[in-house]
Amino acid sequence: DFIQTDAAVNPGSSGGPLVGIDGKVVGVTSAIKTRTGGFQGIGFAIPSNLARSVMEQLVSNGKVVRGYLGVSLQELTPELVDSFKLTSRSGALVSDVVPGSPAAKGGLKSGDVLQKLNGKKIDDARHLKLTVANVAPGTEVSLEVLREGKPVDLKIKVGENTDKTGKAKLGDTAENGAAGDEGTLNGVGVADLDPRMRREFDIPAKVQGAIVTEVDPSSAAATAGLQPGDVIQEINHHPVRSADEAVKLTEKTETKKTLLRVWNQQGVRYVVVDESGD
Repeated sequence: DFIQTDAAVNPGSSGGPLVGIDGKVVGVTSAIKTRTGGFQGIGFAIPSNLARSVMEQLVSNGKVVRGYLGVSLQELTPELVDSFKLTSRSGALVSDVVPGSPAAKGGLKSGDVLQKLNGKKIDDARHLKLTVANVAPGTEVSLEVLREGKPVDLKIKVGENTDKTGKAKLGDTAENGAAGDEGTLNGVGVADLDPRMRREFDIPAKVQGAIVTEVDPSSAAATAGLQPGDVIQEINHHPVRSADEAVKLTEKTETKKTLLRVWNQQGVRYVVVDESGD
């Protein structure tokens, strides 16, 4: 949900205001897609309304809290509209429901087509994700869905989208979750390789490990080439089968150099992350 802009976004200018012709701030410059590495390209800015929402949450709660349903969504293509006997491409198709999630507890099922939330039309999957993210956890919402061509009304209590959903942050201390000096791979977030993650990143079933969900651009891991979508299969020659295992293998290490065996779409490679200079 970014604003596309022709304004130059250079290193160091991210975070500055994107100003409209009437002098009002409409966004916060964030990124640029460029072939050359320079400012020639397509710039993107975070809409000011979204930035304001984040700011208000930080001021009032000290953190950003986002709503969570626990579903995987698909856009409705013409082929899917025909197969599900729908009259339009409006709405979002539920391709999977996370067991035990708010959606599962509320009765949402795979194959349901979400059409309205609290009486407001859902345009597409992206629109629904943004809408749900802005709902305060614990709030009950009403959903209008089509199930096998028949309308169904559901009530679902929105959950909180936190790291409790299988995600973890490497390099954190086990005691308080804050960045610690004893751990390694600081600034790297990982998650379990569940079916949703495999579909999203097109990861074969034979690939095992913990998927990288985020990498701090200023971290040693980023310098070594680690990026979201990579699957960490080994840490210092120890097999990794889950996010929890990855966390344990990066706690209280004897050295700040970490040897990783990593899978991605280009193949398998070994990566050394050296944090000894931090």
